[in-house]
Amino acid sequence: MASWLGSLAPAALGLIGTLAARELPTQVEAYYSRGLYPRIGDVLNGLSERWASAVGAPFGDLSVRRTSLSEVMVGVLLGIVLVLLWRALRRGFGAFVRRLVFLAGITYLVFFGVWGLNHARVSLGASLGLDARPVTAIELNDVALELERDLSVLLRRAPFELPSGMESSASSSGSSVSSGSSGSSGLPGSSGRSGANETLGARAAGAWREAIARERLLGWQPAAITCAPAFSGALAAASITGIFSPFTQEAHVVFGMPGVDLAFTALHEIAHVQGWAREDEANYLAWRVGSRSTDHGLKVAAYALALIHVHKALRRADPILQHKRALELDVRILALIEERAAYWDRTRSQVASRAVGAINDTYLKSQGHRAGVASYGRMVDLLVAELR
Repeated sequence: MASWLGSLAPAALGLIGTLAARELPTQVEAYYSRGLYPRIGDVLNGLSERWASAVGAPFGDLSVRRTSLSEVMVGVLLGIVLVLLWRALRRGFGAFVRRLVFLAGITYLVFFGVWGLNHARVSLGASLGLDARPVTAIELNDVALELERDLSVLLRRAPFELPSGMESSASSSGSSVSSGSSGSSGLPGSSGRSGANETLGARAAGAWREAIARERLLGWQPAAITCAPAFSGALAAASITGIFSPFTQEAHVVFGMPGVDLAFTALHEIAHVQGWAREDEANYLAWRVGSRSTDHGLKVAAYALALIHVHKALRRADPILQHKRALELDVRILALIEERAAYWDRTRSQVASRAVGAINDTYLKSQGHRAGVASYGRMVDLLVAELR
């Protein structure tokens, strides 16, 4: 019995801490999210910077896949865990289960301490003073029209371009703007070349620096680490566009996606670096930071992905109205939609997408987000609240 209590102790502590934190959002915000977490993140970010320097990775380079520090850590820790579990199994199945429960509990405790507590902080809408009440179909239609007009102007002004050598191609948001389409559609950037010296990840980090200078409450980290991980292919097959590693402070952005998804995902994952754990808030912040950026490509990406989410919400609220809006889309936007849809049709694995989606849904719900993966699209409530 004592051995079982010891094995369950870390998981029990994590559960108690999680439930207690949800009742104390103001304290979590003040003492952790804006107090302890930035100090923890600064140390971990420094380690990742040294790793990137050691492997010769240019800052924010998303044009080449490279093995991230977190990938190395996962490999090493997985090897250690397998050895520990094997030794426990040799002592019997009960010892194996106890060791497995203990290791899982320790992993969650570390996650909870270095970043996970941010799930319980004060909501972004409350921090920004946004009235994020449920929206109506008329409001969604009006916002969709506004986004379409602004995006059309941006695309007429200049095409979406990436730094030289990068291919465009798209996001786990993957929602179709066109009415009645069974495939995933989005708004990709057209392939192109740019004379810009900065890489896309560095440009996204630069946009966040500008945003933090304007609104200090948005974050603390002016130089987030972004990278295209070595396992990008597996992530894309599972409809995943990016992953933030709280243990290394690395924002992973899947290699080879459409340009707007590369840009929007980089902005989204950097929001997680800043301590915004909820997916709807990270999506909204990607919009807020990108749409206010002086970088044309980031601005196009922000408007494009925001338009996807608004059309998806409008289709749920009023399919007929959404169909009318889709028929009136600018041909430039329609071209982007078709390019992005083609990318995901040839990349996504339905089996892997469903499996990973179920895991992500369970994780989000375990962190207090009742909507699960549907919470990604709830950024529309914040977006509409901003534009009201």
